[in-house]
Amino acid sequence: MGLTYWDKDGNEIGWGAALKFQTAHPVKFEEMQKARRAAGVGLGAGLVKPTKDDKFGRIRLTGAGQITAPKGGGSVRGVRASVETSGSKSIASRRTMMRTVTPMAVLGQKKIQSDTRQCFLIIEGVGWAVTESVPARKEKAAREFAAKVNAAAAAAGPADAPDAAPAEVDVAEQIDKLAALRDRRILTEEEFSSKKAELLARI
Repeated sequence: MGLTYWDKDGNEIGWGAALKFQTAHPVKFEEMQKARRAAGVGLGAGLVKPTKDDKFGRIRLTGAGQITAPKGGGSVRGVRASVETSGSKSIASRRTMMRTVTPMAVLGQKKIQSDTRQCFLIIEGVGWAVTESVPARKEKAAREFAAKVNAAAAAAGPADAPDAAPAEVDVAEQIDKLAALRDRRILTEEEFSSKKAELLARI
């Protein structure tokens, strides 16, 4: 039998939805699971067990769905990870003179490897980004870590939309409107002065 989880309304949900609920509202999630188990509903499997932390360099992907780094980080929701590379890797050969056991010299080939690649692991979240310089020899490992971050982000779902910025108030226009109300004797001189002072204080 599989494990059972419940959403904030007490409806039975699958593991993926439970992980999203736990990531977004850990306290509410735990309360709901305990309440449903206490009521004897379903199997009562308990909390979603987070996966172990995964780390690359100074960047860590926690089992609780967070990216942590010395200079930033945040929720994995809405995150995009990538590895950017510049430079190139090439192998050239040149002719060399090789001495053998005999007193003769023979022509040979010597391979020369040139690697000027620079790699960076970039993780971009909502309002933050972290970058880790990656040695060229660890490029494959960096791409594997980026894939894990992207998979965790997909499981967590899209990021919450940021709150809309409050609309800016045109102070001069508002004072003109207040003055018109005062002239029509809807506002007293004292009320007009008080409201005018409030608006001017916003500038």
